[in-house]
Amino acid sequence: MANTSSLYLNKVKIQEAKKQYLECIRYLDKQFEFYFTMLPKEMCKIITSDHGQNFGEHKSYTHTFSWYEETVKTPLIVNHYKLNGFRISELFDKSKFGELIIGLLKHNKVVELAVNEVKIQRDKIYSKSFLENQDLVERIPSKFFRSYKIIRTSNKKHILYDDGKEELYRLPNEDINKI
Repeated sequence: MANTSSLYLNKVKIQEAKKQYLECIRYLDKQFEFYFTMLPKEMCKIITSDHGQNFGEHKSYTHTFSWYEETVKTPLIVNHYKLNGFRISELFDKSKFGELIIGLLKHNKVVELAVNEVKIQRDKIYSKSFLENQDLVERIPSKFFRSYKIIRTSNKKHILYDDGKEELYRLPNEDINKI
């Protein structure tokens, strides 16, 4: 496992990580182009992700220790010849992913999947390699080592930690806790 704390100590390594990340994105773009031209046009293609990534936003350089938008807001892109491809930008609860697929397969259309809120949660960090890494522990706010539940609406984010503490943010500003 890479020494994660070095990312917090060295801006050159952060820039190199960002450069490698962008190179990976360019590579994936080329791979998608290759496969999309090879696959039958009738085949429905869906692209999404389980998490985003921070590159210095909010002084965070990872996806593990963060609940910021750059980490939790992920794309959902659908490419289907009868739909001309589209991107779902509204709040989307990925537990409704099955409904999306069924709507596409049965009706060749996207069923209404927008929701008023999305629930996000994270387990507490128990990894000794993280918890015993003093550099890492000193640089990451302790709240990100706790378990938490989030309710995210179109303009607010409410966080409840396992110790009962709460935070409320009026989006897009995630720097000023309203509680």
